[in-house]
Amino acid sequence: MNQSDRAFEPRCPLCSSSDSASLRCVQYNDIWSWLEQEWGAQFSQSTIDQHYRSDQLDLRACGECGMHFWYPVVAGSPAFYSELTSSAAGYYNEEKWEFEAVKQALQSHFSVLDIACGSGAFIRAAQDKVQLAIGIDTNPAAVKKAAQSGARVYETTVADFSETHREQFDVVTAFQVLEHLDEIMPFVEDAYRCVAPGGVLYVSVPNRQRRLRSEFEALDHPPHHITKWGSEQLYALANQLGAELLGIEYEKMDDRQIISALRQRELPALLPERLPVRDLLIKALSKLLLIPPLSMLMSSNFMQQRNGLYGHTVLAGLRKRPGDGALDKVPGV
Repeated sequence: MNQSDRAFEPRCPLCSSSDSASLRCVQYNDIWSWLEQEWGAQFSQSTIDQHYRSDQLDLRACGECGMHFWYPVVAGSPAFYSELTSSAAGYYNEEKWEFEAVKQALQSHFSVLDIACGSGAFIRAAQDKVQLAIGIDTNPAAVKKAAQSGARVYETTVADFSETHREQFDVVTAFQVLEHLDEIMPFVEDAYRCVAPGGVLYVSVPNRQRRLRSEFEALDHPPHHITKWGSEQLYALANQLGAELLGIEYEKMDDRQIISALRQRELPALLPERLPVRDLLIKALSKLLLIPPLSMLMSSNFMQQRNGLYGHTVLAGLRKRPGDGALDKVPGV
């Protein structure tokens, strides 16, 4: 294989390995139809054409780190996100599970940087708990909205920001960002550069093992999402950074999500398919599981992990090795 051939072979966005296998394919035009059907998103033809590489996109599994990634793709451009956020109502989620998880680790003397902060929801949630909380984003509309809401947010890239703010923040966050990138390590290295010695970089990504995931979620395809993550890839990320992985935490499913999931798999497996009242029994059993103490048991970490009842998000804390200026207390996940 010559050098020009290698330039076009699929490479993992996390570890750059060229060892991968195809999992499934999707038609490029179908993605845009799903975006319109599910979200009401409207895109200009020039934006659609800008992201075109092939009629068919291939979901591949990396043989080295296990990352699932789409190929060939172009990551979402500024025009793509401008048109998506202006036409898809409810795109920005003001209440993410990981916001509260990280807030619990904050201390009053901390300085916090939120990268790709959107409309500033986490900054507003954190600013009363810490000494300094600021955000950065490249979307001018989001930055304007954040500023109007009282959040301290700047329009800049993490690459530019890290050049002038090296090792200045006790906590740096990147919530639901990495899955959008076609090259992961340059972004993560810039974000990590902003972390003070002993500080922590928190990253969250959609969990590809989430129980209620659909194979055809429009936003879980390119050009919006390029990669699909599990816990193994977060371990690999920590190793590549040389960071200490403090821990990995999974978002829990609420009671009704658990029941919905159990109705799809575990409960049907308990009853014969030809049982006349099978559907009624499944519904009755699922309602019983909503009643304490069974509901408390089903929502426990043990039962959720045993049955693979994972929620949407997985969160990891990556700690920079202690040195001068180390934190008095290292926040954990």
